[in-house]
Amino acid sequence: DTKELVTVSNHQVMVTWRFDPLSCISVIRGHTDWVELLLRTPGINPEIISAGADSTVRRWHSPTPLYPQLYSFKDTMYGHQGSVCCGTVNEEGTMVFTGGDDSVIRGWSLDDSVNEATTDVGEVCKFVMEGHDGRVTGMCTLYHYIISVANDQCVRIWDGNTGTLWKVIEDAHMAAINDVAANPENGTFATCGSDGKGFIWAYDPCEMLGSMIGHSAEVSKVRWCGAHSAWVTASDDNTLRMWQGEDGLPLMKDAALRAQGYDMPEFEGEPIIMKLNT
Repeated sequence: DTKELVTVSNHQVMVTWRFDPLSCISVIRGHTDWVELLLRTPGINPEIISAGADSTVRRWHSPTPLYPQLYSFKDTMYGHQGSVCCGTVNEEGTMVFTGGDDSVIRGWSLDDSVNEATTDVGEVCKFVMEGHDGRVTGMCTLYHYIISVANDQCVRIWDGNTGTLWKVIEDAHMAAINDVAANPENGTFATCGSDGKGFIWAYDPCEMLGSMIGHSAEVSKVRWCGAHSAWVTASDDNTLRMWQGEDGLPLMKDAALRAQGYDMPEFEGEPIIMKLNT
């Protein structure tokens, strides 16, 4: 009940230990440059997938009775040229897709039985998906589709089962697109970019449903928050903002904004739930 543990040893002392959820429990080493991507696979025995500026994608065991070490090294996957900065895992947890500086998306098999058969030829990359003209900056999974965005201002939707291109949204933003995230509850996804805007899209048909406008600088991240049925964006204007799920319109107006101290003229009519200064 106290989350404490008492141990004894031949040091002739009793030591009381208390769990600290904010302390580091393991240091995972292996990369030779910045680590820019960290993913977790679904399932009973999840893996950690990491990638970064050393152009490699690495797999790490999760703690199990067979591998009791915390996230021990499992495999390294080679193929990218330049930094690997974004990726996503399919819903089944059998494939991981990565992208970065080389404008290429690679689909890697996580099926160990398949990988053992391909080890002799040294290639576990199942798909090489080309089409973007610039750094691939964000990826997400929506059903069996993989959605990617890049500096070329385009959104590309791929079939995750075959690695083939399904649809393209040209000039989705007026500047580089920085991130993309999916809402599997209703089949929508959102993008954000250096033009300071965010947009909500339907994947089929590929059409814009709403816009998230209010940031005063480029928007670097977007995520879906299921608990509040809202999109969350982060921007270089030092704020986080939350937006209505389907069309980007405000969920809180007037009195709610005034209660938060945003009753000044410059905040009137802004489509935000809340504005958090960071």
